Amino acid sequence: MSEILGLGINSYRNYENGEIPSQSNGNMIQLMRDPRKFKSVVEISQVLNGSKKK
Repeated sequence: MSEILGLGINSYRNYENGEIPSQSNGNMIQLMRDPRKFKSVVEISQVLNGSKKK
């Protein structure tokens, strides 16, 4: 997930453990709650290949 969102793995782990993200990262994480927006980010991600994107 951290790679798809472009966050460092430690930052994302900290957020999962309750640390409050920066305003910009928090906004992005909130946007990813919308399945359509998350799908758009996955589609443009360079991290996943075709089968993993599906």
